[in-house]
Amino acid sequence: MPDKYKILIVDDVPKNIQVVASILQNQGYSMAFAQDGHTALEQVGSNAFDLILLDIMMPGMDGFEVCRQLRKKPGNKDVPVLFLTAKTETESIVNGFEAGAMDYVIKPVNEAELLARVKTHLELYRSRKELIEINQRLNEEIKERKIVEYRFRSMYENAVQGMFQSTFSGRITSLNPAYARILGYDSPDEVLNIDNVADVFYDTPRIALT
Repeated sequence: MPDKYKILIVDDVPKNIQVVASILQNQGYSMAFAQDGHTALEQVGSNAFDLILLDIMMPGMDGFEVCRQLRKKPGNKDVPVLFLTAKTETESIVNGFEAGAMDYVIKPVNEAELLARVKTHLELYRSRKELIEINQRLNEEIKERKIVEYRFRSMYENAVQGMFQSTFSGRITSLNPAYARILGYDSPDEVLNIDNVADVFYDTPRIALT
């Protein structure tokens, strides 16, 4: 992988952290640890993590509340949170998803399952980030293009020199006010009604005689 993924492991039991960390350490991940919800939030506030493994049952602030607090911050809305839990009741699982979790890892942790879920969510997160970056670049390009088009249109409309565009068949498709005046018309719209540009070039311009 080009850059190390950063994973935060949160559990109030040090042995549980050790078990998970020992499984992940050979995958090249960069890891940080927290043993309570407040410390976890502080870690997230000062570091950009790519995935968070979060225990549910912790004293003080439980995993559900930690996850809710994480999701309130714009920068953490898409970071995958996987709950570590021995609770398999439907209500607990639903509560976790409602709090903002993306998946569950059941304790005792199965090594193959943990690695598969972590890898899957890291890849999905990377893909989402890349898509967001692409969309941002496209939006910037669109803005720049609109600015260029506006500047060109402003120059075209306000130019002292006459300018026009026509099709190969001779139909004028665009002209600026200066060119309309040169041809003796009051506005570009009058010229656009002419079927063939030759009618303009070879007929006597409609200039009032004095």
